[in-house]
Amino acid sequence: MVLFPTINEACRVLDEGVVARASALDVASVLGMSFPSYCGGIMFRADTVGSKHIYLSLKKWSERDELKESRMSVLQVISSLTASLRFDGALNVDVNEFQTNLVPYPRIHFMLSSYAPVISAEKAYHEQLSVAEITSSAFEPASMMAKCDPRHRKYMACCLMYRGDVVPKDVNAALATIKTKMTIQFVNWCPTGFKCGINYQPPTVVPGGDLAKVQRAVCMISNSTSVAKVFSRIDHKFDLMYAKRTFVHWYVGKGMEEGEFSEAREDLAALEKDYEEVGLESGEGDEDEGDEY
Repeated sequence: MVLFPTINEACRVLDEGVVARASALDVASVLGMSFPSYCGGIMFRADTVGSKHIYLSLKKWSERDELKESRMSVLQVISSLTASLRFDGALNVDVNEFQTNLVPYPRIHFMLSSYAPVISAEKAYHEQLSVAEITSSAFEPASMMAKCDPRHRKYMACCLMYRGDVVPKDVNAALATIKTKMTIQFVNWCPTGFKCGINYQPPTVVPGGDLAKVQRAVCMISNSTSVAKVFSRIDHKFDLMYAKRTFVHWYVGKGMEEGEFSEAREDLAALEKDYEEVGLESGEGDEDEGDEY
């Protein structure tokens, strides 16, 4: 079943006249794709399974949209980022201000994004979804659009973009509560790294989507040292494959030099180290020197 999309592309190649005979695709799949020779080749396999079964399976898969919810969440984040350009608000934040407030150093520019509330239409009627609740939810790991846990690391800056029925008083109260939580910590050289925006236009949902239409929502773009965990996982997977030189021949065959892999690995390790150093406590030595005077 996994080969059905490949079989579909092979049929297109044959239909467009790129290949004269199906047997040529069988030979190419065995020699070039490591297709099991005892199966006879990819087109021979298609004849064995049956074209009707392959067609119905591909049609069924095309109607399934497993990434729909993820795409809708990303669209809500992008819409929130640009809402100030399109609608009025009590405290509109210009898009250019994001980079100024979120990037303390040139290399430390990999952001985390989260969105709240992510809730279905069935549950929306049972939730109050106050400003304090959606703000707290935006800081939860489950709301992050990257697999990392900011609770174990430190924030450098946060941009919170509120939409809908939100007033500055509620935002200030929600942020005051956030600052009291021990699980949300900022680096000591930037203890108040919040940038807030308030837009009157409530979020809009796509008809037929799974996300509920709510009166208020918040999108958070943050710069956190926890993103180093993402780089660490990439490093680990890269090391496992590169130790066996897996897939390297494909890149070398296209003109890359093998040394470029090592350079890229070192650069990513240096980036991971930069994030760790940014999160270290600073200013301790300065305090000791001050005591001497």
